[in-house]
Amino acid sequence: MKIYAINGSPRKNKNTAALLQKALDGVKESVKDKEIETEIINLYDFKYTGCKSCFACKRLGGKSYGKCAINDDISAILEKVSQADGIIFGSPIYLSNITGQLQSFLERLLFPYLLYDKNYSSIAPKKMPTAFIYTMNTPKEKMDKMGYLSILKRIDGLLGNIFTKPLVMYSNDTYQFDDYSKYEAECFSEKEKADHRKIQFPLDCQKAFELGEILMNNCKDLNEVRENIDEIDDQIVKLIAKRSYYVREAANFKKDSEEVKAPKRVEKIIEKVRRLADDNNLNPNIIEAVYRNMMNCFINMELEEHSKINK
Repeated sequence: MKIYAINGSPRKNKNTAALLQKALDGVKESVKDKEIETEIINLYDFKYTGCKSCFACKRLGGKSYGKCAINDDISAILEKVSQADGIIFGSPIYLSNITGQLQSFLERLLFPYLLYDKNYSSIAPKKMPTAFIYTMNTPKEKMDKMGYLSILKRIDGLLGNIFTKPLVMYSNDTYQFDDYSKYEAECFSEKEKADHRKIQFPLDCQKAFELGEILMNNCKDLNEVRENIDEIDDQIVKLIAKRSYYVREAANFKKDSEEVKAPKRVEKIIEKVRRLADDNNLNPNIIEAVYRNMMNCFINMELEEHSKINK
């Protein structure tokens, strides 16, 4: 089993590369019982171009049908990556998009597998699991407002069409320079950047590790899918039971029913879980619906508990 991490950053030991390595570590952890090889491919080590629109990959009966005809530094890499058991792509964001180096690589990797039939089908030799790690200087709230997501989701969609829908993570507000005083960068606060990195980057590393773990959890059949769901349900129920205990405890400290209902607290929790859902590649509307129903039940339970205490 071979898993590749494709590093679209010019740096081999900074944010993107570090997160890719953590993801590969997660892959290894998830398949301890199997032989597995991992490799990081640093694209900036190679000389190559993007697609030249020769259409040799589309010529019926041609010797290059379904593969890129250009012969350069990445020809052999494209071939071995096409046979991978999983691929994790990583790129910093330059001018609101992935790096040109990775864009060129994706043109060469993906376009030959894209059929010009009515459904734009894929003829990729393997439908391996994929993931994408995006790193950027931009804070998360600005990423949304500046339209980054619409650009990056198009890349995710293309990957999904050719291989499989990628797992996605974003690492925002990254630390760019070892010494900010050496660069024209007065729009940033070095202290704020450093403080943010100290707290957030370890969390991002853990998230990348978990992404790697999940990547290889491919189920062989419906029974295995259901077994995994059942296992997760067991964990969820235990956590809800634990939450229930603390909700009952809270009733002891509240003065009246209005304080039990705490609408501002409810909205604060909803805001938090929506953000967490977004960070974990889950539709925030789903988690909001789940949490509103759960909290309504807990509020009713707490009202009953509060009533008993204050009789």
